[in-house]
Amino acid sequence: MDEDLVEGLKREVKEETGLNVRDVNLFGTFSDPSRIIAFPDGNVKRIITLAYEVEVEEDNELVCSEESRELRFLSKEELDKIHLAETHIPILRAYLDKERIVLE
Repeated sequence: MDEDLVEGLKREVKEETGLNVRDVNLFGTFSDPSRIIAFPDGNVKRIITLAYEVEVEEDNELVCSEESRELRFLSKEELDKIHLAETHIPILRAYLDKERIVLE
């Protein structure tokens, strides 16, 4: 409640990967009304995602959190071949196609 988006992003990246973020740029806002998630408990929510490009400090080591099974860096070619949640596909497509999606 008492941190801005960038502070929250840096904290979450550190907690979940062990990496320290040093530079942050908004990549895109993904708010298409068809972005709907149905949870196992029956809740259905529309989601809006703010995606960021970040630069991390070079002397960091990836560390898995309790929320991860595996962490690794991927090339753009490898990114195009991994299985993602359906709601993440437009974000990856925009990134690979170099299309910034930012609402004015």
